[in-house]
Amino acid sequence: PVARSLCRVFTTDEHPFGAVFMHVLQAKARPHDPKNFSVLYTVGVLGKNAKAPGEGEPKPGREKLVKKKAEDFVKVLYDTGANVVHVANHYNTRKRTPQEPALERIRVPIVSGGTFRHPDVSAEWAAMALLAGMQSVAYTSSQQLVVELMPSPDMEGALKQMAVQQEGATPLKSITQVLESDKDEKKAKAFKLVVKGQPRKCWLCCQ
Repeated sequence: PVARSLCRVFTTDEHPFGAVFMHVLQAKARPHDPKNFSVLYTVGVLGKNAKAPGEGEPKPGREKLVKKKAEDFVKVLYDTGANVVHVANHYNTRKRTPQEPALERIRVPIVSGGTFRHPDVSAEWAAMALLAGMQSVAYTSSQQLVVELMPSPDMEGALKQMAVQQEGATPLKSITQVLESDKDEKKAKAFKLVVKGQPRKCWLCCQ
């Protein structure tokens, strides 16, 4: 069912946390809506030696992969967010077939905000690190990308902490949020964050 795959890493580690894989689905394999044409998957950083429910117990050797320092854990999340946008931009600027539409919208959860989250880092701060990384690339890119955030109290808290400006008086749960930048407001408005809205064109999956 996969027509094309892309991958990008930002480290030479044997276990590259933050690696992003993009799979473009064949037309017959796009669920519910033709606009759902792709899946993004990122390798969430380990903040503790744990596995998701049903995956069994982690192996002892896995402990050495854990980011013990909270700042190291957060930095990888920041780099992961940047990597997601890099992959989206690369796909959009490369030569594509008629069956490969431009990637205009992705839906994003909090990466490593649950099972793998560092005990000294809140889910809200994990979300902030991810979004800040995405924002860092979006500000310097000519590509437009709408990022639909999977709603949760932690995600909403992250948006508020990042001083996201609302457009109008519509409640946060249904409004398009726009990251503002003191340096370049025009570029900032090219990167939109929506809590819910139109059919997705891509999903970002993680633990």
